[in-house]
Amino acid sequence: MLSKEQRAKATSSSTVRVSTEKIDKIIDLVGELVIAQTMILAALDSDRADSRARLRDAAEAVGRNTRELQEQVMGVRMVPVGTVFRRFPRVVRDLAARFGKTITLHIEGENTEIDRGAVVDGTIAGIASRAASSRCEPL
Repeated sequence: MLSKEQRAKATSSSTVRVSTEKIDKIIDLVGELVIAQTMILAALDSDRADSRARLRDAAEAVGRNTRELQEQVMGVRMVPVGTVFRRFPRVVRDLAARFGKTITLHIEGENTEIDRGAVVDGTIAGIASRAASSRCEPL
C-alpha cells in the first residue's frame, strides 16, 4: 500500500491541466471523425455511380481530421515556458548572492510552448548555476 506522500506524488505527476479550448477542439475533431466514418459506410453501401468519389472524399476527411487530432492531443502536453521562467528571478538572485556577482536577467518568449516532459527543473537550475559561476562577461 502506498503512503500518503507517495500517493500525493503519483497524483501530482500524473495530472495535466488542460484549457477547455483545447478539450473542445479535440471533442470537435472526434465528432468530425465519426461523421467521416459514417460517410465511408454510406459510400460503401451505396450503389450510386459517384460512391467511389464520395468514399475518396470521406477517406481524405478521415486523414485530415486524424492528423489534426494528433496535433491537438500532442498540444495537450505543451506548457508555456513562462511557467518555468517564473522561478528564474529568485534562482538568479540567489546565485548572484552566492557567487558575489551582479546578474541581470532578461526573459523573452514566455508564451512559447514546450513539451512538459522536456521541462526538468534541475536541468534549468543547473544551466543557470553554471552560467552564474562561469566567467561570463557583460553584454
